[in-house]
Amino acid sequence: MNETVLPQQLAIALLTKLSTDDGFRSRYAASPKQGLTEIGMAANDVAGLPPSSTAPVHNLADKSVFHMALQQLRAHAAEVCVCYHPPTIKFKFGH
Repeated sequence: MNETVLPQQLAIALLTKLSTDDGFRSRYAASPKQGLTEIGMAANDVAGLPPSSTAPVHNLADKSVFHMALQQLRAHAAEVCVCYHPPTIKFKFGH
């Protein structure tokens, strides 16, 4: 199983866009691969993600959910671990 790790700077970019940018949210929901490429994830990393992780997202969480996750990440209350199966973002708390 491919366990792609999303670097912190890309996680911040993704959460920022998902919490503020309606156009990006629409593009990401339609094609997570396009959205990840748009925030700067390497094309070969995006291409290597399993199909279940890059399928269109029918129920994207509210902006406020992504904003809260972004605040936690910026406050170092969370650490990005494994970020794929979009749009689920897993955090490791306690650092």
